[in-house]
Amino acid sequence: MLSGDGGYELGKIASEKEVKITKREVADLIASLEKAGFWKMSQKDDVTGYDGSQLIIEVIKGGEHRVCVRWTPEHNTEKRGLTDIIALYKAQFQSAGFWKKDEK
Repeated sequence: MLSGDGGYELGKIASEKEVKITKREVADLIASLEKAGFWKMSQKDDVTGYDGSQLIIEVIKGGEHRVCVRWTPEHNTEKRGLTDIIALYKAQFQSAGFWKKDEK
């Protein structure tokens, strides 16, 4: 996690965590990405703005490299089909200790 504020300099590494994961955990993550519709999502959507967050998910699977970018995924989440992908990344951040369970 970097120390910078959104829209400005990235800052320095404020928090870093490295963990070893099992093959089962990798398989579970891949299955969660499938369930969330990651591989069927367009790589970009037409939602942009001047202020907000940006979600970038990058995955390499079976030699295929895919990057999906969404500006402020909390904006029209359901309409944009992002509900499951947001739940997935929040769960991953929570398990890594970067996101408190009560944060939106």
